[in-house]
Amino acid sequence: MQKDYFILDIKGGNHSIHGEIAFIKANPVQEIRGTDGRLFSRSVIDHYCQDTETFIIPADLILINPIIFEAQSNNGVWAAEMGDFRDETMFDETKGKRIKVHMFKGF
Repeated sequence: MQKDYFILDIKGGNHSIHGEIAFIKANPVQEIRGTDGRLFSRSVIDHYCQDTETFIIPADLILINPIIFEAQSNNGVWAAEMGDFRDETMFDETKGKRIKVHMFKGF
């Protein structure tokens, strides 16, 4: 299943088990549909908020560059293949608490 996200930021980091990683911070694209399923509008929040989600992938340009290219050619929107990720919790040092993240299954 694909889900559209507006990318806010991509940063490098280190994971105690997986080594060098990339953090992708993104907000889900909101869609408004009619009762018949037709799409009326799509909107995004272009700043960090409570809906901001974190994706963690290997710090590998073979994975990162296609995401950047897609977002650049699609007004910042990336169609994440959610089947490529599993949900985990990890400690976010900037927030000082545990958060849910989407961890790349390829680790």
